[in-house]
Amino acid sequence: MAAGNKVQPRRIAPDRRALAVMLGALAVAACADPPPSGERAALAVERYYRLVEAGRTAEAAALRVDGREEDVSAYRTLQAEVGPPVRVRRVAGTIYVTVPFVIYGLDQAGMAYRTAGRAIVRRADDTPGASAEELRWRIDRLELRPGLSGGRPTR
Repeated sequence: MAAGNKVQPRRIAPDRRALAVMLGALAVAACADPPPSGERAALAVERYYRLVEAGRTAEAAALRVDGREEDVSAYRTLQAEVGPPVRVRRVAGTIYVTVPFVIYGLDQAGMAYRTAGRAIVRRADDTPGASAEELRWRIDRLELRPGLSGGRPTR
């Protein structure tokens, strides 16, 4: 090539159909919800125990699948520490999340108690037709290990 002669880049006409498919795929990916991490399930457990701690057990019962009100009459004080979710599973259109917690405080006799447990929290998976109610996180069950440090478990 002689000096001063520049090679002009060749323009390649994009395949419009391929471009439309790529842009469509990107748009779908941008709108898709990420898979649940379980953080909102842990927040539901935290809210549940904050309501129980405040003596608002009827409100807390609304966060349970069985709607059962917690009996806290055996406790002078009850506090809870809720950990991060440790397991997320999808089974038959339902998402289950395992959330560890510890409850502690004083019983009516003034004795300290401390009990570890886990909450199994669930909601409907993001399936078409699921109602807003079905998509709410609810406590399916609370599993407690009896007393660390002389603890007395609640249900």
